[in-house]
Amino acid sequence: MEFINWLYSLQFKIRAYPLVIQISIAFIFMSLFMSIFFMVYLTLLRRVYAIREKLQNKVAPKIHELFEKILFEDYLDTEDEIRKEFEKTVNKNNRRRRKGFGKKKQVSNSYEMDLAIDTLIRIRNNSHEESTRYPMIFNALQIEKYLGSKFSFTSSGTKKKAISYFSELGMANSDSTILTYTYSNNEEVQTEARLSYLNLSKNDPYRFFDELKGDMTKWSQVKLMNLLIEQSNTVGLPNFGKWIGYSTNDSLVIFLLKAAAYFNQKKAIEIIRSKVKDVNHELRAEAILALGKLGDVEYEEVLTRIYFNEPDICQEAIIRCVGFLATGKSLEFLKLAFQDSKDLDAQKNIALVMYDYGPEGKAMFAELKSEMEKQLEEAKNDDELVDVELFYRDLLFKHAENDLILYK
Repeated sequence: MEFINWLYSLQFKIRAYPLVIQISIAFIFMSLFMSIFFMVYLTLLRRVYAIREKLQNKVAPKIHELFEKILFEDYLDTEDEIRKEFEKTVNKNNRRRRKGFGKKKQVSNSYEMDLAIDTLIRIRNNSHEESTRYPMIFNALQIEKYLGSKFSFTSSGTKKKAISYFSELGMANSDSTILTYTYSNNEEVQTEARLSYLNLSKNDPYRFFDELKGDMTKWSQVKLMNLLIEQSNTVGLPNFGKWIGYSTNDSLVIFLLKAAAYFNQKKAIEIIRSKVKDVNHELRAEAILALGKLGDVEYEEVLTRIYFNEPDICQEAIIRCVGFLATGKSLEFLKLAFQDSKDLDAQKNIALVMYDYGPEGKAMFAELKSEMEKQLEEAKNDDELVDVELFYRDLLFKHAENDLILYK
């Protein structure tokens, strides 16, 4: 009671002070409160971290040993036995066992479950042995139920982690759960879900391609390409031509053009040819490059004929396509394109292709280089101010011969 009276008297004293002093006192009290709060918070945080670190050092090796025995030595025959043995392992420190265990409530707390999942993933990735007993552990520890509960969190990081766990554990039954998040408004969750769905689904793993909206980020393209490479070595890949043909998402089509070329899907050539006339310059350029990488020699003449009416990005793609095909039929085209161009970067790209275009290409390269050197020498002999463009052209020829010589 005296303390409360003291607070009241202090309040009246503070009100008697000028406004500036009142604000200063309020700021001091607020700073003091925040300092005490953060000190308590950090102390508790360090305490929790120390407990978890101690738990991991003592329990994680035992969990690892238990799982390896279950997976590779046929230790324990039923899910109930596995569940009890896991509980016994994580409760070694006389921690109170949870009630309702017989009713198949959650086996352990979230940290111990995460520890178990991380251990399973580590064994799955590092072991050279195969095992068909992973589902027994999944069911015994109710891992699917535990990961499903993570989706009720609003944190995108928590959802991403849960989706990633599904994928890394190879839990194919969870594909229906993950499918919902392939259309999430959160781009990070959406990307992770699509990659996981592609990895897990046995029915229609590429279903999300049909409704993909928005641009694909560079990172999502890299991750998806890595996953496609894994798929190509195991279950195989579909013909990407169908999505290239009907998808209205230019970002997806550009990615699939790169993928079709990388995986040498020659069946998609006819569809890819139709994209050379697309209104999107970037998409057209990628289609041209894909035809070159796929070795579509029949379409080379069409590309060289439209070259001079195309924007720069498509012209560069046609030059590179000619270089990929290397049929020997476009030598005069390369010379004409080089002489017609006023852009030094474009000339450099043409010179690079010409130099690698077989013996005849090297001969034409040497001829153009000789003409350039003659012009440069004449300009020097006439005591004229040498055009800087001639110096750069000299550099681009030298760069084409030896890429260690920098151009620009």
